[in-house]
Amino acid sequence: MVVAAIYGRRSVDDEPSLSVDNQINRAISLCKAKNWGYIIYRDDGVSGKDTDREGFKQMMRDAKKGKFQYLVCYKLDRVSRSVADFSSLLNELQELGVEFISLTENFDTSTPMGRAMMYIAAVFAQLERETIAQRVKDNMIDMAKQGYFTGGPVNFGFDLVTEEMIIRGKVKEVSRLVENEQEKQHVIDFYDWYNEPHGSVRKNCIIANKSGIRTKSGKLWNPNQMARLLSNALYCIADEDAYNYFKNETNVKIVSDKKDFNGINGLMYYNRRIPHKKTTRLRDENEWILAVGQHKGFIPGKIWAETQRKLKKNASTPPRAGTATKGLLAYLVKCGHCGSSMSYYPSRKTVDGIEYGYYRCRRRETQGKHLCDQPNINSYVLETTVINHIKKSLSDISFVEKAIKQARKEMLSQKAPSEKELRRIEKEIEANNTEMKNLIIALGRKTIPEELIENRIKELQEQIAELKQEMMEIKSTIDFIGSVDDINIVYHFINEFNNSFDEMDFEEKRLFLRYLIKEIVVTDYEVHIYMFFLPGIKDDLVFSSRTDMDSWP
Repeated sequence: MVVAAIYGRRSVDDEPSLSVDNQINRAISLCKAKNWGYIIYRDDGVSGKDTDREGFKQMMRDAKKGKFQYLVCYKLDRVSRSVADFSSLLNELQELGVEFISLTENFDTSTPMGRAMMYIAAVFAQLERETIAQRVKDNMIDMAKQGYFTGGPVNFGFDLVTEEMIIRGKVKEVSRLVENEQEKQHVIDFYDWYNEPHGSVRKNCIIANKSGIRTKSGKLWNPNQMARLLSNALYCIADEDAYNYFKNETNVKIVSDKKDFNGINGLMYYNRRIPHKKTTRLRDENEWILAVGQHKGFIPGKIWAETQRKLKKNASTPPRAGTATKGLLAYLVKCGHCGSSMSYYPSRKTVDGIEYGYYRCRRRETQGKHLCDQPNINSYVLETTVINHIKKSLSDISFVEKAIKQARKEMLSQKAPSEKELRRIEKEIEANNTEMKNLIIALGRKTIPEELIENRIKELQEQIAELKQEMMEIKSTIDFIGSVDDINIVYHFINEFNNSFDEMDFEEKRLFLRYLIKEIVVTDYEVHIYMFFLPGIKDDLVFSSRTDMDSWP
């Protein structure tokens, strides 16, 4: 019996559209008329800007299992408003042997003309979505000029109240920030601490966490959160110093008049971040919009500007001298107490002519020692002990035999999935190339607006480049697995380590250790080493004695 998937979707703010139930009922009528079975999938109150929808994802999982032969929807834009997503969907459905039916547009994917018409409809669905997005942006700029909060998490130091205002002749509910007196004082303290002679973002976090000051969500402060707070114009008082800073030292677009910088209100950034995958990223500074807000500022413009100059200066300062050529186990050492990385810090001291530094818990350093009591570990002692222990283990014949068996098993288990993924990528590249050819033909015939075609071709070219890079990496993995069927490479690693390690230069040693060691977990003065393709060293690796460690400065 033929089975069809019925899909219905409606956005939260899509008031004029047909309800999901009505969309599904019309599709059911078609299935009954054709004597088909059917499975219902739905997403109510979900945007069609992408395919990250629970009902849609379940439908595609079932499609891959061969549960239906047709996909029926009321209208094309119920499935997708993105040309890129729709194109990928259509290619995937064709590979799975699933035909697509749109009730209102009467598309038939079994004919070339039907597929072409669907692409054109998808272009206009995306055009409609982008037009709506532009209207939203225009409204945001109107609100920016009036200094209203446009959404997102409420910043530390403020609470939120709502009120009504008229925008383009319509009454809209908008949000306004008001001071949270307790948090406000903490913000002032943060700026004061940072601008002290030896102040830093890290020290701010340590002092705040130790003092029991928590973020808006009740969590501990980390350097990223603190740096964002210190660079947020929200706290800056709109005074003459602030105006001069933004006018003369930045490329930010100021939409408020100079007379609006009254020395009372705070400032607000708009259009500063852009959605990127599951998160956001900063736009170019010349796209930022700055307005005088409806709220009061906390930090005088002069202090805020000095803070920005210090942040920029510190951000452009090169890494601590010596870290690039020291720290043999850098990026491998983990704290056994809290799970954070342990970073290498040089001490510029020597004992018996040997220069050494320390491995320090990153959480302890950035958020305070009251959160983690892991002691600093002398780099020379740790590195020497780890290397000697590995050499000793690799000299043990029974240990090596176990390593070979485990390596063969693990590498062979990766071969089939890698080959399957390679075939998938090759198909995706082929589908993208086919779509590009069709778009180029459409460009010559001028059946679709040139700008939309050119943008899509650019997207496809970027996707193909990424896929080819991924394909090269997978091929390299497959070649590597094929070259070690007799596991000779394991013997090579062992012999190379024991015979040549001491003669390698620093970078060669560090690179070699990264190939061999998965991670090193340090808990007080006890170390566990975990290696790739080798049995984990289960015995506790203990420094010869606590006294030996303490004898080092």
